Amino acid sequence: MKIKTDANYNSPRGRSLEDDLRLLIDDERFYDIALKCSDGVTIYGCKAILATRSDVFSAYIFNESVEKNNNLSFNDINSTAMKVILEFLYTSKFDSLNVDNIIESYFASILFDLIDLQEHIIEFTIKLSLMNENEDVGKKLLSECVKKFSLEADNKMSRVLIYWVAKNKLEKNEIDSLSLEGLRYLLEKTFDTQIPFATPEFNIWEYSLIKAIRKVIQNAH
Repeated sequence: MKIKTDANYNSPRGRSLEDDLRLLIDDERFYDIALKCSDGVTIYGCKAILATRSDVFSAYIFNESVEKNNNLSFNDINSTAMKVILEFLYTSKFDSLNVDNIIESYFASILFDLIDLQEHIIEFTIKLSLMNENEDVGKKLLSECVKKFSLEADNKMSRVLIYWVAKNKLEKNEIDSLSLEGLRYLLEKTFDTQIPFATPEFNIWEYSLIKAIRKVIQNAH
């Protein structure tokens, strides 16, 4: 009898629990629940693993209506973040985490009350801020953080990003990724605090004015 093996799977089954469980992620042969994400993409999972590894998933899954139709919908979690969540729940790893899904994944990790994953994402972001010489990455992430959470949010991620952006001078002639909402959040959270702020007050005024003008021009087009 010829045994069917998975393409792109180099290690024989049974040698690594992590590798074997990774194969279950989003594989239609093994799933018994569908997770519809905010971007319209459906990710498939295994109830037993999700419910065992997450109290939040357990509460969702053993809801009477879900038990009947085996479908869950998440209006505020996209598929890239959901894949990070499933990867962590299945393998305790987060190899698919990257600069483009940090904020969405952090938000999802809070929703599912995954404390360890939250800490891993924070550590990943701190290392990124220390190693990455591109200051705009921090501005991009801070803007995404404010958009995803709110101007009132105060969490470990927002504090890491505020420190990252504040330590670098804001240049008025530079077109960057810091949104007006992100700038407002930065100024509110650093006002009358001990957080080091590299930009002098007058330069902040210039930077803010020019950014607002650019926004008006952009909206006009």
